[in-house]
Amino acid sequence: MPWCPICKNEYKAGYTVCADCGCKLLDELGEEIVAFFGTEDEIDSIVDYLNSKDIDFAYKRYNNREAHYELLIQENKKEEIRSVMKDYFTKIRKVDISSVDDDQTLPVFDDEEPVTLKRYKKPAERAAEYKAGFQTMLLVGGVGIIALVLIDVGLIPIYFPKESSILINVVMGGMFLAFIGLGINSYKTYKKLLLQTDEDDKTEKDITEWFEKSVTVEMLTSGENKKDSEEMLYFNRYKKLKKMINNQFPGLEASFVEYVTDKLYNETFK
Repeated sequence: MPWCPICKNEYKAGYTVCADCGCKLLDELGEEIVAFFGTEDEIDSIVDYLNSKDIDFAYKRYNNREAHYELLIQENKKEEIRSVMKDYFTKIRKVDISSVDDDQTLPVFDDEEPVTLKRYKKPAERAAEYKAGFQTMLLVGGVGIIALVLIDVGLIPIYFPKESSILINVVMGGMFLAFIGLGINSYKTYKKLLLQTDEDDKTEKDITEWFEKSVTVEMLTSGENKKDSEEMLYFNRYKKLKKMINNQFPGLEASFVEYVTDKLYNETFK
């Protein structure tokens, strides 16, 4: 079944365009990566060029958090788009790709792990969500079990035929016990997230202290081509800082690294 890459809506066979946003539908959804970002005109220009080369799996989206437009592609199509994007930048944008070093590589030519669009959410935020969930499930499950017992002993004047009473106790009792079980599991996750909050806060503090002692603006801007656009300068600096953090603190969750990199970058170049 075709899917809309923007709205994430599934359509019946035969549909080719999303009724809500007008985006061309894909046969399946894979992991998305940001191939490029910039102004709306820049992204539109790239999309038009790609469409002229019969590449229709690239699409535009506005990133509210970063306040820029992004060119998104399916990660498994990265190799197909690479040569065409090189043609675009060399022929249309007049960028000399061969002169670009490793730390200035354009996003679509980057062979590192694909950029994930998953936003980092602090464990404390996630714990708050689980807290409301396990409290509700334990309350509903506990009250339900008590209500069934009170009905069975006659303290709540609701009467059912014997056959129906057994079935109601089995079905409703099982459902309320399931609520209690889910509530207990959610509580365990809640406690784990509280512990992770302390760990993430300590790691963020360690990264910040290392950054303040070891990283300078000159290190992040060295080797820049001042003729590059602001978007390209931002990407090169951001990528360099992210790589430095990953080298100094290996094994961190990708979304956490993105969060810390973004925070430190904005504080440095605000």
